[in-house]
Order: sequence, then C-alpha cells, then structure tokens
Amino acid sequence: MKLNPSTQLGLAFSIEMQNEIIDAHNQELNNGNHQYTDEEKASAVIQYKDLFSEHANNLYVFQEPALNIADRIKLDKGKLEDFSFLSSVKDKKITYLIDKHCFYRWKKYNGKIFVCCIKTIPQGNDYWANYWTFKIDTLTGDLIFPPDRIDQDFQDMMMRFVKLLIFTELSELEIVMLKPNGRFGTRKSGKFVNESKHNITIIDSTWNKLIIRTEGFSVSGHLRLQRYGEGRKEVKLIFIEEFEKHGYIRRARKEIATEI
Repeated sequence: MKLNPSTQLGLAFSIEMQNEIIDAHNQELNNGNHQYTDEEKASAVIQYKDLFSEHANNLYVFQEPALNIADRIKLDKGKLEDFSFLSSVKDKKITYLIDKHCFYRWKKYNGKIFVCCIKTIPQGNDYWANYWTFKIDTLTGDLIFPPDRIDQDFQDMMMRFVKLLIFTELSELEIVMLKPNGRFGTRKSGKFVNESKHNITIIDSTWNKLIIRTEGFSVSGHLRLQRYGEGRKEVKLIFIEEFEKHGYIRRARKEIATEI
C-alpha cells in the first residue's frame, strides 16, 4: 500500500477542508437547539483548530489483521455507558488513517477525548465530505454527541472509533515507525511504502500470531475488557485464545492465523 495524500484522506486534510468543517461546526453551534455563549463558541473553535493542526500529531495506519481484530471487539452501546476506564489514556493527538475515503483525528486534553470522524461520499463525478464530532469524558465516563445528528452512519463510525481507541490504548501492540520514503512488509503480509513527508506508525498485534496443533472441537478466540489492579479500577483489553476441547494451543513465531 502506498501511503500518500491520494490513498489516505488523513494525509490530504488540507487547510481548506479544515476551515470548511470549522465553519460548518460554527453554523451548527449558532443554529442548534442549545444556546451557546460567545465564550463557549470561541472555545469550541480553538479546540477544533488545535485538533486539526499538525502540531504533535501522530499518524497510525493498521495492518489488515490488526484492523480485523479491532473490528471484532464486541461493544454493546446500550450497556457500555461508562468510559471512565479510558482515563488511563495519556494526553496526545493521533490520526487513524483508514483509507482514501475515511480517517479519524482525536486528541485527549484535560480528561476529555475530542474526536472528529471525516468521510468522503461520492457525489456524481465529485466527492462530498461528511464529518461527525463527539467527545468522551473520561472523568464522568460519558460519551457526548449531538443527538440531532445521530444516525446509523454516525453510530457505526463512532463505535468503530471506540474499538480502535480501546485496541491501540489498552492492548499489546507491535509497532513499526515508517519514515518518509521508507518501506515495510511483504506482498503476503502487506507492503507499505511511505510516500508522504511524515513519519507513520504501522500498527499490528501479537494476537494474530497463533499456531494450533491438535484435533477436536474448536472454541474460537475472542476479545474481552478485563478489570485489574488495586481495587480493580484499571481496565485492559485481553485476548482469550482459541482453544480445543482435547488439545492445546501455543504461540508461534512465524505463522499467522487467517482467522482470529
């Protein structure tokens, strides 16, 4: 995969696109049901200008097995309402590069995670950029989003982000820093060529490296959030390995399972 502005929307996030989104966001603040003060509006502009700036921004791209594992994290939006376990996430700014039509940009500051999901949608011979913004308050555990904008697309985008956030922040990762003009990987595992001017972190997971040597009934592996530590106040993502009723499973150094 070539990593450049034509293949990754997150690398083509121009000043013009940023200003369009900020203007649209301001319009929503002015026309929405909730009456915001001038101070709140000015603060919102500052927050999103800082979120969109490239200062201290880290770029993540996912190898396919890692992306598949993150997508398999099971979250029930109706029951998983307390996100205070994400308070352990350090203050930082990260862009998740998904593909040429979609990316996420998030920043944690003062206990709150500010998120912008941007996705382009084909409109004839052109594309129309849609965006969604929401916050995760790790102090109260609340997921905060504009109820008048919620639809299935927004829900899907929002919950996928939460899965990626949990995956990157609460699990063991294998990472490779790919510098400009750098290359990584093979044709079989996925090859990356960094044609941008930025350092890009490639995300993989140790969980996709498994080897099974047995016969019998297989119980498929799955991901689970588990509390630990003093008072069981901390949370981490763990993988319950696939196992057989009559056999064993062990880690492999080279073989990669096609399904986790």
